Amino acid sequence: MKKNILSLLFFFSLFAVQAQTLPTASNSTVSTNEDIDKIFSAGNFNYNDTDGDTFTQIQITLLESVGTLYYDADGDNIIDGGEDVSINDVILITNITKLKFRPVADQNGAGYDSFKFKVHDGNDGYSAVAYTMTIDVTAINDDPTVVTNTGKTVNEGAANQVIANTELRTTDLEQGAAALTYTLNSIPANGVLKNGGGPNLSVGNTFTQSNIDASALTYSHGGGENTTDSFTFTVTDGVGGATAVTAFSITITPQNDAPTMNVNTGKTVNEGASNQIIAKTELEVTDVDNTTAQIIYTLTTLPSKGTLYKGAVALILGGTFSQADIDGNIFKYSHDGSEPPPSDLFKFTVTDGAGGNIAETTFNLTITPQND
Repeated sequence: MKKNILSLLFFFSLFAVQAQTLPTASNSTVSTNEDIDKIFSAGNFNYNDTDGDTFTQIQITLLESVGTLYYDADGDNIIDGGEDVSINDVILITNITKLKFRPVADQNGAGYDSFKFKVHDGNDGYSAVAYTMTIDVTAINDDPTVVTNTGKTVNEGAANQVIANTELRTTDLEQGAAALTYTLNSIPANGVLKNGGGPNLSVGNTFTQSNIDASALTYSHGGGENTTDSFTFTVTDGVGGATAVTAFSITITPQNDAPTMNVNTGKTVNEGASNQIIAKTELEVTDVDNTTAQIIYTLTTLPSKGTLYKGAVALILGGTFSQADIDGNIFKYSHDGSEPPPSDLFKFTVTDGAGGNIAETTFNLTITPQND
């Protein structure tokens, strides 16, 4: 009997020596920044084994619910087909750095996502229970983005043309329109910008997306004959985010400018004098859009004491001559030699052929009497 008891004790003692225990772990929390993948390491899983067995693998027992848990087999940080982790997938610890978690773009938060896992010791099996891996995602400020930049088309000489948010708009995931500040790096060369009723904006001056949204940002063209203009800017969000220097283009649609009476001094001629040149120093009309040949005078009243000529041709009522004729010294007046009153005149209108005109205007002639 004593011998049997001793044998039984030896058996149980031998069994106790040979018996092994399952590994354990504990719940764990890791973190990553917004828009950055979390790369796992063996230490993240809090492995423990009282037998001293080596940590060999994990098994995923519950999947993530928000982001993407993936096994980056080729190490390219791209979630290729077949790299999504599935339920009960096994990841060897020798490859654990290929296990990665990717949050949804621009999302963040404490306890953002989680999955469950078991650990394996290479001998006795997986842990008896599954543990929770919690992933915190830390918010990172996003740069503002210029989402609309169509440029603007305005008429030559147009004033206070609103630059609308359908033409220029910046957004930011974290900041509102009032925080998005435009700073001018260069200003228009052929016009001016204003913010509301304030002064002309200069390099370094600012306005906000709220100003644009409220139709406060305006451009006025200077009226010159140029057909383009532009300004450049950066946008900041007030918390470290900024855009690159960006250009806003302005297209100028030419408009016809009316001709301008530059010189109308009248002329003095002697009684009976013929072929007296009326020079451009005495009569000149200019037009920024048109040539001198396109500037046409039409006679509405003829001289009563003489005759007008274009070259050798006597002009009649309704007859025409151009600024080019005046500049070429072929527009002339001949007095008929009659006695006082010692004055004469003619009247005319001017057109530029493109819709611009000058109303009826008088050119006065002074006649200097001569002894007959």
